[in-house]
Amino acid sequence: VTGINYTELTGVTSFSGGSGAVILVPSVLLPLSYNYFTGENKGDYNHLIWQTTSEVNNARFEVERSADGINFEYIGEVAGAGTSNQTNNYSFDDRQPLLNVNYYRLRQVDFDGSSSLSNVVVLYNNRDSKDGYAFFPNPTQNAVNYQFSAAQADEVLIEIIDVLGRKVAIQNYTAAAGLNTLSVDMSNLLSGTYTVRATHKNSQTVHSKAIVKISE
Repeated sequence: VTGINYTELTGVTSFSGGSGAVILVPSVLLPLSYNYFTGENKGDYNHLIWQTTSEVNNARFEVERSADGINFEYIGEVAGAGTSNQTNNYSFDDRQPLLNVNYYRLRQVDFDGSSSLSNVVVLYNNRDSKDGYAFFPNPTQNAVNYQFSAAQADEVLIEIIDVLGRKVAIQNYTAAAGLNTLSVDMSNLLSGTYTVRATHKNSQTVHSKAIVKISE
């Protein structure tokens, strides 16, 4: 586009009849050009922002997250601008980030289904505690997640206790070694404040937090 492009063909001993051609595709036809992709921790959530200077047939951005920087999972998406030569600004909030380190990348998807990946952004989240566990979201409408790191497999008893000290729900979970996220259903409970208490049977460790249940 801005310089000399050439290709060299070797090993051709003869050529008779017909025609040949080499097509050079300029970089300006790439589906998207980023100015930046970055983010910051906002306490209970991670805020991602990115900016593009041009887009070609861009249907959407799929936001992917990883705990190890290798295995990524889809967590949401933002619509693209189609074809545009203007500057476009985008953002996405991860309202349930992993405890400690979070790796993020964008998968840009064209209308024809082809895709490309952005750079990786690393954000740290230390919700609630430095002891390696968290309860989120709070307040919640339907469920609260109990996230923790386990040195080995364990059985976890989770109790939900109302303001009068009554156990309104009891559930047993099996945890594996490593990072665990247990979803505790609160959808059938009335609005109010409850204590969610998690007891690890092997270590007898107990973690608890006051969780506010709100109506939908």
